[in-house]
Amino acid sequence: MDLLGDQTVRPIPCNKENVVLVSMYVKDHVFRGHQDAVDQLVWHKTNADLLATASGDRTVRIWDSRASKCQANIPTKGENINIAWHPDGNLIAVGSKEDVISFVDTRKMKVVKDCPFRFEVNELTWNNAGTLFYLTSGNGTVNIFRLEWPVRSISFSFDGALLASGSEDHVIDISDTRSGERVADLPVDAAIFTIAWHPKKLLLAFACEDKEAPRGPRETGQLKLFGFPN
Repeated sequence: MDLLGDQTVRPIPCNKENVVLVSMYVKDHVFRGHQDAVDQLVWHKTNADLLATASGDRTVRIWDSRASKCQANIPTKGENINIAWHPDGNLIAVGSKEDVISFVDTRKMKVVKDCPFRFEVNELTWNNAGTLFYLTSGNGTVNIFRLEWPVRSISFSFDGALLASGSEDHVIDISDTRSGERVADLPVDAAIFTIAWHPKKLLLAFACEDKEAPRGPRETGQLKLFGFPN
């Protein structure tokens, strides 16, 4: 795969020894559409025909390598420089020059969450099981976030120091964004629907299914608050 300065993406076949045979490849597919440099790309983990690109033009594009065309053009807020695709294919993480990681839901083809960091974010990736999310920083650290169950919602505290994630394991994990260490586990009665930190203090609001409510044709929910001492 060749990342070119003219905002194009070009796959180059390799032989069995993984040596690029520039003079022997049959067809040169050029993918055009980005309006700025393509800084990083990633292949879909299970669909070998799809790849995604991160560009300084503030978009993420998903390409069909077999059809040589763009399948989706997803706008983001920042100039993108790194990208990772979750192993299940349903989520793309893209990092910008402003140290904001945007999470793209590939089923909806849109950004569902923007997460700013207070340190320089360089590379990002998931492990093969999709349970760990890795961030490397400009200060020489590797930050690891554990995702053992499907995560439904994440939120950063107002000062960017804490990251809360709500998943289907009936626990809200709260981690230190600088060290990556877990600082609190908040047990809940049901799978989390959504979570959000207060904009000015360490007060976490979250909503989940109400297990004590009478059963009906639709799920019922409840809202709760959890506060850290200042």
